[in-house]
Amino acid sequence: MTGWWVSPEFPLIRPYNDNLKYRLDYLFKAASNRGIKIYIIVYLESSMLSNNSAHTEKVLEANENVKVIRHPLTTLPTLWTHH
Repeated sequence: MTGWWVSPEFPLIRPYNDNLKYRLDYLFKAASNRGIKIYIIVYLESSMLSNNSAHTEKVLEANENVKVIRHPLTTLPTLWTHH
């Protein structure tokens, strides 16, 4: 999975009725528990986009088979992209 903004708490169904099993973090946890390896690339934060990739990494990597790759801190952001 790649994205500019990946929120672990994002529900994947509408309307959302507080059923946690449809949240992204719970779906990833269920898949991880079945042995599925999940890789996520989250693009760099910017002043226009508050995507809090540190939060995404912390929450999702609490699951054994989930790896979050975040944009490296560099002065040359064009050298790294998820495209």
